[in-house]
Amino acid sequence: SLIMAVIFVPVIGSKIAKKNKHNQDDFEEKLKAKYEKVLLYCVNKPKQVLKIAIFGFIGMIFIYAQFNHGVEFFPEAEPESANVLVHAKGDWSIYEKDEMLKKVEDIVLQQEGIENVYSVAGDTGNSTGGSQDIIGKLSLEYYDWDYGRPKSAEILKSISEKTEHLYGIKVEGEEQQGGPKEGKPINIAVRGDNYTLVKSIAKRIEKELAQVEGIKDLTTSLSDPGIEWNLIIDRAEASRHNTNLVEVGNTASLTTAGVKVGTYRPDDSNDEYDIVARFTESQRSLTNLDNLRVITSSSDIVPAENLMQRVAKEKVSIIERLDQKNVVYVKADVEEGVLANTIIDIMQKEIDKADIPAGVSIEFKGDREDQQEASTFLEKAFLFAIMMMLIILVTQFNSIFQAFVILSAVILSIAGVLLGHLIMVKPFGIVMSGLGVIALAGIVVNNNIVLIDAYNILRKDGLSWKEALVEACKTRLRPVLLTAITTLIGLLPMALKLTIVFTERKVMYDSPSSQWWDQLASSIAFGLTFATVLTLLVTPSLIAWFEGRQEYKKNKKNK
Repeated sequence: SLIMAVIFVPVIGSKIAKKNKHNQDDFEEKLKAKYEKVLLYCVNKPKQVLKIAIFGFIGMIFIYAQFNHGVEFFPEAEPESANVLVHAKGDWSIYEKDEMLKKVEDIVLQQEGIENVYSVAGDTGNSTGGSQDIIGKLSLEYYDWDYGRPKSAEILKSISEKTEHLYGIKVEGEEQQGGPKEGKPINIAVRGDNYTLVKSIAKRIEKELAQVEGIKDLTTSLSDPGIEWNLIIDRAEASRHNTNLVEVGNTASLTTAGVKVGTYRPDDSNDEYDIVARFTESQRSLTNLDNLRVITSSSDIVPAENLMQRVAKEKVSIIERLDQKNVVYVKADVEEGVLANTIIDIMQKEIDKADIPAGVSIEFKGDREDQQEASTFLEKAFLFAIMMMLIILVTQFNSIFQAFVILSAVILSIAGVLLGHLIMVKPFGIVMSGLGVIALAGIVVNNNIVLIDAYNILRKDGLSWKEALVEACKTRLRPVLLTAITTLIGLLPMALKLTIVFTERKVMYDSPSSQWWDQLASSIAFGLTFATVLTLLVTPSLIAWFEGRQEYKKNKKNK
């Protein structure tokens, strides 16, 4: 665009422009006349205009703090696919898991809007902190949005409602993640050295979180509830009966996984297969384990209950650690229209009031952690951009004040960004709205630069500061307005979530592609509108205040 503006546009313009001088139409003359009246008021009474601008900015900050629509990390966009996770408590075989998964799959295949379904029964490769009772997963591929399918949230909600009658089965919808988001937005990590204490705190948090309105698909990384039996062999008693741990253990293994007695390799295979001996299925029970008889090396038969003791303990299938401390994750999703940040703030207040034992820490991962990282990065990027622009402006204009005037529009235009989020009923997006503010800074300074540059040129031509200021503003009125209007027209479809497909001659509202950009477009559009007013009214007031102050000091010194 710079090459076009500097080289091609002037060349093309010189060839096609009319030789006669352009005559301004009546509308532009009337507009300039009205603007000149307002401009003269700003130049003659700059302090009043600056007070209005400053108090308006502060007032907008307070209004947004009271009536804002929340904060979110990244905008939700309609996904093209989703997963359905099937939960079931218990120690199921792979075939039992497959049968339960088929029941859910039959219901899913009848759901409108789904093109393909891919299912996996058994271990689905749970991520860190994932639920341990997942028996299978269905991967859904939706029809294209152009076909008018229902929203993903509606599809998953319908599947959840239609599977409620399946006893012992819980279905959880998991939409495809877009952008920097990963996993469920609410992710609470409970850490500590004492696993029992960590587990009890995690259960308390799960119970509290379940009572919060707007929560769905609440899970923990705790092991499935169950019992495992430990066999404690009495070494001394085994020795008295001329036997040992191996013989007692092998006898007990006949009722469980069996005892390997050899290997076998078929003639047509290169692989060996284990030969395992164990009781028939009807004999593999706890009762039979108690009635076992151990044959010792001296061929004596000794009751197994004389040699070992069976002890029931709580089953623990997995223990996770984070930075060498036991950790349990409590995760949850939110209903459509509910902001995860609102839920997190509620839980943070409850945790702050709770009596947390020493040695146990509670941390928010997920969206909150990513949001803090992105916010820190964007703040640094914004400050770096401001500093770089300040250095360039001071170098070019050789004036700290004029550089301050140019950059003041960037700061004050943030009020327009906040106003836009209030009017459009949008939450402030850390990523997209933040990028919008940074992009806005680069656009806003352009109008102020050309305005002050025109003012400096007129001053060098010998005009007084007031004449030069009024003439510069009148000269720059048309390009400033055209820049703002053309930019707003370009951003309007994105800000209104409209997708215009010229090749197919159709307009779509709230399509997946438009959902990504509405926060960014709204930030720039409203910020630029606000900044245009600042450029045409507040910037001249700042210059008039400074020049009037310098003139007053000069006159006072001469006296």
